Amino acid sequence: MDRATGQRDPSLPLALLLAAGACLFRIRALASPDAWWHLSGGRAVLEAGARSYDDPLAVAPTEPFVNAEWGFDLLCLGLYRLAGAPGLVGLSALCAGASCLLVYLAVRDWGGVRDGWRALVVAGLVAGVTTVRFFPRPQILFLVLLPAVLWTTRRALATVGRARLAAVLATWLLVAIWAQVHLSVAVAPAVVALAALPGTLGRRAPDEPSVRPDRWLLLAGLPVLLLPLTGASGAGIVGQVTGHSSGDAIRHIADMQPMLLEWLLPPEGPDLALLELLVLAAVVGLVVSRRLPLGPTLLLVLGLVMMMRSHRFAAAAAVLAAPLAHTAWAGTRRGIGPVLAVACCALGLASAGRGWSPSVGLDRAHVPVDLGRAVDALELSGPGFNDYDAGGFLGWTRYGRARVFIDGRTPIFFDDERYFAARTALRDPGAFERLHEVHRFEWVVIRREVPLCRALDESRSWGAAWIDQERALFLPAGGRPLAAFDPCSDEATLASCRATGFRDGWELELELLFELVPDAAWAHRIGALLGATCGSPDLEAAAAHLESAAAADPDAPELPWVAARVFLAAGDVERAVAWLESAPPEDRRARATLAGLLVSLDRPSDARRVAEGLLHELGDEAPAELRGVLADACRALGDDTCAEEQRWRADPAADGVDSPPADLPLPR
Repeated sequence: MDRATGQRDPSLPLALLLAAGACLFRIRALASPDAWWHLSGGRAVLEAGARSYDDPLAVAPTEPFVNAEWGFDLLCLGLYRLAGAPGLVGLSALCAGASCLLVYLAVRDWGGVRDGWRALVVAGLVAGVTTVRFFPRPQILFLVLLPAVLWTTRRALATVGRARLAAVLATWLLVAIWAQVHLSVAVAPAVVALAALPGTLGRRAPDEPSVRPDRWLLLAGLPVLLLPLTGASGAGIVGQVTGHSSGDAIRHIADMQPMLLEWLLPPEGPDLALLELLVLAAVVGLVVSRRLPLGPTLLLVLGLVMMMRSHRFAAAAAVLAAPLAHTAWAGTRRGIGPVLAVACCALGLASAGRGWSPSVGLDRAHVPVDLGRAVDALELSGPGFNDYDAGGFLGWTRYGRARVFIDGRTPIFFDDERYFAARTALRDPGAFERLHEVHRFEWVVIRREVPLCRALDESRSWGAAWIDQERALFLPAGGRPLAAFDPCSDEATLASCRATGFRDGWELELELLFELVPDAAWAHRIGALLGATCGSPDLEAAAAHLESAAAADPDAPELPWVAARVFLAAGDVERAVAWLESAPPEDRRARATLAGLLVSLDRPSDARRVAEGLLHELGDEAPAELRGVLADACRALGDDTCAEEQRWRADPAADGVDSPPADLPLPR
């Protein structure tokens, strides 16, 4: 309710709906590889009873680890122990909703005049930028605390007496909490100072009060300068923040790289498009109103500087742009009605909901669940070598029993040279051998496509003991190596049956995998492929494996293509097509297969649509077979020009296409 008029703010119910929508669209399967080393960090803090402790995860740690995000780690650990993965999914979702509502509250009264509809427009656009950043990392609390501090600071300016004291104390508390959960607290003093800055260059709005902080309020802001130093890093926070944009590993982690102009013009994705729309609205408002609110303008500049130094801060830039986008129009007397507010909220939620699939479990495409169960069954111990994404999960799974070479911690907290050594070893087996001489690795987990995988597979010193859809686990020779599987190939190559036969080799290998993890979804998918294609096909075994794979991981992106291969082997083309039509758009292999089958089913229009879409993505790299499928579809539709062109592109020397169509230029 508006205290000045005694009337309810009609925009508030819609703001609550917007926050609920932002919350809903962040309910999706847990995929973040970082969540696991945060859980390990929380466990280490509990065991040590301190924010600094001997590193329990890394191979050969050189000094005690200072956990600057210990508060977030403990929160995650508590939720995970209480509710498992749904607890972390719920935390991300609730933070997304809270951040959205706090942006609305922070800007609604900015400029001295309450304007809920304009605040709702801004909050909707900000939600479209920020919501995609809410997954279990400390940044989710950053994106909640940032608008919360903006709100309490403005409340301290706009109120008197006990209300002002409460706002000041709330600001202190929020900054103190911020210092324990994320290094971004280093910007908190600047955010508070700029939010409190009353100066306006140029003409003020006619009814905008000239707010000037009194001496008491200025003194009350001094603790904000000191509270960031209460974090685990103390005064070292300055060095850690400056190191965020320097060092070797930063250049190899896409999330931390500087924002490039080509990502902005044109915008790379809906979130950046909405951010640019927000900034454009602020700039146009400044021009129309002929005023320059100093505090909000400098907040926007701060956000843009952060974003250009590291594009992960685009969400923070949107929050910091919100005050200016709102207040720049305060003096124009151009009203914002509910229709525009609802439209902007819908636009923001459309961006936030991209790829939404409601799930509160683990995303097996990004979390190596079966690998974790396998290393537990093998009771891995000692130092191991691993790639970046698997380290956090393996460190959590084998906490206190095995140590990982890198565990996913960002380079702010982890030695840059360790990341450099890992990247070099993955592509240079000689570099791995030099590391092995120093650390004496007892196991290796790496992606199957890297050069080191092939080198270890051909080595007499190592043998593959487990494989999943992305990685291979190698143990020293004499462990339990796989002989029939090629641990460094993809599913399609595994299904080419290069071994002695399904029953003689592949089935025995599968039995070894199932001994470690009885319901391994990936192994069942491989079993389905091999049963359908190797030697004398065993369609009964293939169908059984397919049923088990669908039960263990029904959302696996590879499942539709595998199922299609099984039904094609059984001669059921219709069911194969139905499975392929359910494949995710990024599975080009499934789409290429689908296009060919649609031609055979006399559905040339659908075949042409699928083939042309795939050709548009692949360009000159498109295989000749796909161009042949499109040619057949075009010919069936009576489009001889398209058919002739694609036949020539597929094979210029083929019979009947000795010369290109008249309107098709010869390649230079």
